[in-house]
Amino acid sequence: MKLLGSHKLKVYISAPSRIHLGIIDMKGDLGRIYGSIGVAIEKPRTEIEISYSDKWEIYGRVSKIAERYLKKIADYFEIQQKLKLSIKTSPPRHCGLGSGTQLALSIGVGVSKLLGIDASVEEIAKVLGRGKVSGIGTYAFKVGGFIVDGGRIPKKESIPPLIFRTDFPKKWFFVIGIPKEKRGLHGEKEEAALRKVTESLKNREIGETSRILVMKMLPSLLEEDFEEFSASLSLFEEEVGKMFYYVQKGIFGHKITEEGINFLTKKGIIGTGQSSWGPSFYGVVKGEKKAKEVCIELNNFLNKVGGGEAFYTRADNFGALVRPIE
Repeated sequence: MKLLGSHKLKVYISAPSRIHLGIIDMKGDLGRIYGSIGVAIEKPRTEIEISYSDKWEIYGRVSKIAERYLKKIADYFEIQQKLKLSIKTSPPRHCGLGSGTQLALSIGVGVSKLLGIDASVEEIAKVLGRGKVSGIGTYAFKVGGFIVDGGRIPKKESIPPLIFRTDFPKKWFFVIGIPKEKRGLHGEKEEAALRKVTESLKNREIGETSRILVMKMLPSLLEEDFEEFSASLSLFEEEVGKMFYYVQKGIFGHKITEEGINFLTKKGIIGTGQSSWGPSFYGVVKGEKKAKEVCIELNNFLNKVGGGEAFYTRADNFGALVRPIE
């Protein structure tokens, strides 16, 4: 997270989205559960402005959701000063790119910076009910890059700790498809699905995700070995899909997501997967020229199978931009 300037009459925030690559341990028999891997991406972005006002004002998309976050943060910090919130841009909701967490943290951090409240990103995430399962969205906002969190202790309300973070190579791009499909699980339905996954793993041995992460994914990332890293993504996604098979009825959550990943694989892209519950899916490619070519082909594919959109983006290695405006 980059904070620019100090004196302010309003605060502008631009937050990255994130790709959620998967959960490491859904069994939880070691005393911690979940543990997630993800990457902050430059676009699409959540952009807001918060300023002083003589009445509470909220403008832009997702204003009802934003109102809930603004009220929670105002109640928690006992804020009397009325504020104006303008939502400039907001990514599509519940498609696997983490828009809810970025909106919540943008509002919470924006309010705290405007009013001079000393509060960490983690504290604000907890107040606004984010990070209950994964810390990827919180740390994508705070520090960007490639992120691994350490999961959480069941029944303990805390944000999963950040256990690994590194810059993602600038020459590696994500090509992302968002098909016109029912949105991924969230809220109570997500919580129920996670409980079912854990129950289904009670008598199964798991651990291959950790082995792939430690012995293949992280070393290849640090050595910038594109082929090895790409292979590790697909291996990891397959193991995650096996854990979630009981509730997804397949390795991936949507038929069109699987078809999109198969399309990318046939184009020679080795590193592919589903972000969070989907329906968004991705492939990682080397070089912007290749990313542009694949993006055009993926858009054509999506148009033939019911619609949607494709785009490409670099990773975001900085996290949210917080800029006070005098």
